[in-house]
Amino acid sequence: MLLNPESGRPIDEATLRQHFEHELEQGVHKANSAVGQSLFQKAMGNGHQSVAAAIFWLKCRAGWRERVDVTVDIKGGVLVPPGALTPEQWIAAQAALNAARTEPGKGE
Repeated sequence: MLLNPESGRPIDEATLRQHFEHELEQGVHKANSAVGQSLFQKAMGNGHQSVAAAIFWLKCRAGWRERVDVTVDIKGGVLVPPGALTPEQWIAAQAALNAARTEPGKGE
């Protein structure tokens, strides 16, 4: 809530937009730009935050993503895991395969 310094009363949003539309519109863009510049500087640096900042930047701006590929032999009903699967991931993938088998038209 923003108060009128003369009256001490709240300023209505419509009044703010009427008198400060440009500032309200540009403020969001300026803030996003400042945060982006800060993140970029961290990503380009050598500090402890640089790796996390670089990864975040690349995921958001360069389309990087994390994924686990799972190959399924549907005909034999055998799930063939890549070496990167943890036991928990293997169990979850087996459960998904079993669930797909119970749905009509799936897993055949």
